[in-house]
Amino acid sequence: MTESTHRTLTESQPHSAAWWLEAVRREERRGELLTAFDLSERGLTEHPDDLALKHRAVLELARTGATEEAARRFDEYGLEQSIDEDIAALRARIAKDAALAREGGERVSLACRAAELYGAIFKRTGGYYPAVNAATLWLVGGEPARARSLADLVLDLLKTGGERSYWAAATEAEARLLRGEETAAGRALERAAMLHDRDFAALATTRRQLRMICEVNGIDPMVLGPLAGPTVVHFCGHRIDGPPGRFPPEAETAVALRIEEVVTRDPPGYAYGSLASGADILWAEALLASGTEVHVVLPCTREEFIEASVAPSGRGWVERFDRCIAQAARFPSPPTTPIAETSYCSDTAASWP
Repeated sequence: MTESTHRTLTESQPHSAAWWLEAVRREERRGELLTAFDLSERGLTEHPDDLALKHRAVLELARTGATEEAARRFDEYGLEQSIDEDIAALRARIAKDAALAREGGERVSLACRAAELYGAIFKRTGGYYPAVNAATLWLVGGEPARARSLADLVLDLLKTGGERSYWAAATEAEARLLRGEETAAGRALERAAMLHDRDFAALATTRRQLRMICEVNGIDPMVLGPLAGPTVVHFCGHRIDGPPGRFPPEAETAVALRIEEVVTRDPPGYAYGSLASGADILWAEALLASGTEVHVVLPCTREEFIEASVAPSGRGWVERFDRCIAQAARFPSPPTTPIAETSYCSDTAASWP
């Protein structure tokens, strides 16, 4: 949860359903699905009949893998009665998740059942979203010809509609993979990569679905490379002017430049680390300057940490610590959709004689 969201939530006045929905979607896009679910529930305490908040609550549960609870809440909230395509598709989504959690014949039969649910929604709405999901589930259900036929229909819908969105590009890639057209799927994924606007929950959903098609059709999953999620890094290093020879103050400028080179070459999406004087703060400053979302994790209270690990190096380091804290995310909670994890450790500092 971001600092601004936390600050607002601690205020006493109630908020509109639209405010809560925006807060939910903001955390969802960051991949913070449990926080998004928590916000949905808080919003529902103020707006217990809001359909959009009920939809997001069930969707977040489904995305986290809590399939049984998602199904229970879907029924409890009465969402079965909704004619909205996205809400109606939740029942099929839950059935799909239940199928994919099984193996063998049970998986096949449940996948076909989920495909029928998506197909019924498609017949009513004509939307490409339920159509492509039905196609993929027919593939899992052992009916590739039926899957391909629906994929052809999806491509026609996309061509006619002319929609230029992330979901349209991702859906085209899915339909192309169902047809075995890897090169065309790769081009569609490259377009999707330029349109996702850092919606990491959407990326995770797409990759999961497309990996399944690759597995069934024997396609190299490397084709999904354009939709790689954000890199998550851990930064750490020696304190400046610490043990003799570890990180002398005169090396600071050179170390900072080397750290900046590493970060600029491949800026991560998220970073986690402490803020001791020296390499920790140098990493944090470079990461913040690159636009990385930095989460600070301290092993003790802020005051105790400053006294033990920052202030001994001088007042200037305390001021830099404060600036980093002010710009960092308030609460460290790792995103749920990382593709790569890296450790940034300041061997640059340790290497100085």
